[in-house]
Amino acid sequence: MSRSLQLGEKTAFLPLLVANLFPLAGIAFLEWHPEEVLFVYWLEIGSFVVLYSGLVLFAKRESRPADRNIDPLSFSLPFVNARETPIQPFDRVPAVYPRNVRYAIGLFVWGLVFWWCLAVLMVLMPARATLELSASGEGVPIGDVVSIIGNAFSPAILVNACLLFVSQLVTIRREFFGRRRHERLSAATIAELPIRVILFWFLLTIFAQLVFPLLLWPIALVFDTATVTEVGVSTLVIAGKLTIEWATRESQWSGESSGIARFFTPENPHSSE
Repeated sequence: MSRSLQLGEKTAFLPLLVANLFPLAGIAFLEWHPEEVLFVYWLEIGSFVVLYSGLVLFAKRESRPADRNIDPLSFSLPFVNARETPIQPFDRVPAVYPRNVRYAIGLFVWGLVFWWCLAVLMVLMPARATLELSASGEGVPIGDVVSIIGNAFSPAILVNACLLFVSQLVTIRREFFGRRRHERLSAATIAELPIRVILFWFLLTIFAQLVFPLLLWPIALVFDTATVTEVGVSTLVIAGKLTIEWATRESQWSGESSGIARFFTPENPHSSE
């Protein structure tokens, strides 16, 4: 890669980095609480799933499940999948391929289910001090969950969530449509990236519930347990978010990445070229 191209990549990454670090500035200068920052990131993950569910529709190459070790969950719609002719409603918008609808629906449903599960790590755990578990041991009443999510909304939170959403749109426009990667990738390949991101968050949630409390236990003996949990979970989530942004940027869909970036690289992204 040329020096000028590398410089352009770093410059293009700056807005995305600023958008992701803005919640930390909210803690330092806007008197945000850590749980508000986690709520912003939770909303951003939901928008990430929705955006990629739409992006899947534009994949030009046909998916070949038989040639893949990992095939994303899909839902077949006979009347839609049977249509082979692409649809292009506007001249400036790439064609949409009906055969990709099954992957778009699968990613949307699967992704939002796990996104809701992530509320345990990013919404409920920081607010644990304000929750009362049901006497039957069945967990937190759904009414309390909805109440916590509703109370987390504020104008500043919505502005930050919109900023992250716009940064995602800019990245997708540049990386996929600007470089015409949607013409070189299949729907299954594009759907694999958000699945890997959600899987990372899911594993991080398990770590936060089973291992992280043991690591924080010595500190909780000295400081207030609620404060330790709030700061600890916030640090874990922010570190995870920055890791995802760096790793997905490093992978660049090349298939030649290493380390943690390799985890976020779809299986043989250009094998069908």
